[in-house]
Amino acid sequence: MKFPFHTIAVSLTASFLGLSSATAALSFGAGYGGTNYHTAGGGDGIISFDWGSDNALYYSTSTSSFTAGGVYRHDGLSTSTIMAGSSSLFAGASVVSIGGSIYFNDSTFSNVQRVHEYTIGSGTTTTATVTNYSLGTNGTDLFISGGDFSGTRLTWHPDGISGSTIDLGGVDGASGPLTFDASGNLYYAPGFGDLKIYSWSASEVAATMSGGTPLSATGNVWVDYTSAFSTAGGATSMTTDEFGNVIVTITNFTDPSALVKFSADGSGSYETIATSTDRLGEVRLHEGKIYLAEGSSIVEIIPEPSSFLLAFMACGAFVMKRRRG
Repeated sequence: MKFPFHTIAVSLTASFLGLSSATAALSFGAGYGGTNYHTAGGGDGIISFDWGSDNALYYSTSTSSFTAGGVYRHDGLSTSTIMAGSSSLFAGASVVSIGGSIYFNDSTFSNVQRVHEYTIGSGTTTTATVTNYSLGTNGTDLFISGGDFSGTRLTWHPDGISGSTIDLGGVDGASGPLTFDASGNLYYAPGFGDLKIYSWSASEVAATMSGGTPLSATGNVWVDYTSAFSTAGGATSMTTDEFGNVIVTITNFTDPSALVKFSADGSGSYETIATSTDRLGEVRLHEGKIYLAEGSSIVEIIPEPSSFLLAFMACGAFVMKRRRG
């Protein structure tokens, strides 16, 4: 069935104007909107999420007291429990999919830090005690940032949590998120007290992984966002898009927290995609789209057509209607 062009134009305009109704807690920057993708049951907040090799959504939640709300799998129709919540555990910061496994973390009240590996298919979960805060991947291996008495350490786990831990170097400050771009360059941002993003080239990372000089923060500041977000606490989550731009959730305890995209050229230029008075959680890129954990929901970020484009479409619809009359 074919629809008149003006009907499509009006419908498209209305759909974008109505995007924010499902994400009222978020305020979007110019050129962006959003729509709800998934909401956790029970009112707990979604901390982190990722998609498994089975195309299901895996996510972790936290109670209002920051205890573990559970880890869940949603296949689009139903939700099942991977690990039940516990009032004696603190919720972890990460869920990450690598191959046929889902990795997630938590810690005890006595600060015993744990990483769990859930195997898709068999449904088995193994657990290891590993110093950690944020879990990340270069697409094939597990990487972890975690704090010890010498600061935050970046570690490589080539065999997951069952094998050896290889120290890649250290960065001062509170632990924060790490991510890789498509070229293998590594980015790291402290979670509190240091408003910078550090970067190491793929060749530097490869050399360190081969036993070379450990990675160091010295001389590797990629972007300093202190002046742009002077009241911020630090970074919560980070990813890169297909153009090499770095997308970060910046936690702020004074002003609204922000989802920010920094230009791939490292110049420090940025655009604010969205802000929220809540603490923002994980940000992921999935099938070319940006997804964000905010409150109890995962929100799909949608670039909106410019007002010029909408006006052009409406004009085109009018012209076509006149020609058909």
